[in-house]
Amino acid sequence: MDTIPNRKYFAEAMVATEKEAELMSENLAWMPENIIDAHAHCNLPEHVIEISPEVYHHPISTFPSFTLEDSYETIGSLYPGKKVSTLRFANAWKGIDHKAANDYLICKNRSGDAVALYGIPTEEGYTTEMLASGKFVALKCYPAFLSPPAQKIYQYFTPVILRQAERMGIPIILHLPRMITECVDDLKNLLNDFPDLTVVLAHLGLPLVPVPGLARAYAEIAKYERVSMDTSIVPSADVMEIAISEFGQDRIIYGSDEPLNLIRAQAYEHPSLGQRFATEYPYHWVCPEEHAQYGHLARGCLSLHWQTIVAIRIALEKLFSNGSLADAKEMIFCANARKVFRF
Repeated sequence: MDTIPNRKYFAEAMVATEKEAELMSENLAWMPENIIDAHAHCNLPEHVIEISPEVYHHPISTFPSFTLEDSYETIGSLYPGKKVSTLRFANAWKGIDHKAANDYLICKNRSGDAVALYGIPTEEGYTTEMLASGKFVALKCYPAFLSPPAQKIYQYFTPVILRQAERMGIPIILHLPRMITECVDDLKNLLNDFPDLTVVLAHLGLPLVPVPGLARAYAEIAKYERVSMDTSIVPSADVMEIAISEFGQDRIIYGSDEPLNLIRAQAYEHPSLGQRFATEYPYHWVCPEEHAQYGHLARGCLSLHWQTIVAIRIALEKLFSNGSLADAKEMIFCANARKVFRF
């Protein structure tokens, strides 16, 4: 972790560009007064045990640690004047001491916020015991906890763990192992096997940009009324519009993916590598060859936080009239998370 200048990244992200300052002024007035951010990462530096080469070269490693104090500073900077509650869980890769991070968040999280248990698929006893403690409002497991990363949901959300979550009425935050268009059948299998389980699909099922078959996949999964999706780091208004159209405004939940929302990058489709982020900024994970070819796409780009907020706004203003827009905003930014996670 010493080779990752995450404190430098954080300090520079806290200084808004001129365009970001303009967007903040425009969009804060548009957003509701009460906000629940239902997707945020948080753990201490001492919780970071290892950063594998795969993680190091991935944007997820931009902030290996991000403390509660960092989070409170970020909230004050990005949402001045708003009342923000946050659902937090630890960074997701295997090299985190997730037990210690779970304890840290439960012991130190401030009143009004909530914690999702980071479940350990290789330790079903620990995970089910922690779920039974009643301290957590949700369960998060992650495909890249396993090496190689899981390709099927039951590899990292094991049936034993899922049965406990279903029995206790605890929703799961499901980061799919692959794009939703590629694992509809796997997801439907889970939903059919656990008919009383509440599922929140992280990142709107993983599309950064529109992909073929997305509306069809959303429509298939939207038939299951226990499924919602969060908006964390989805910078595309087109994707947002499809998601809201298929699931409705009452099943889309605002999530920022803090602190990864602080990254300034532009999503694009690489011809062989798939969905990627281009950036002007020299993050440690930037591939020089890829940057030389695609870095121009990110010229003057905004933080992913404001890209996501703008995407939500464009989609909502296209889909709803003035009379219903206020209700849709309230649902997505607050009411839906309150209902699902019982804030």
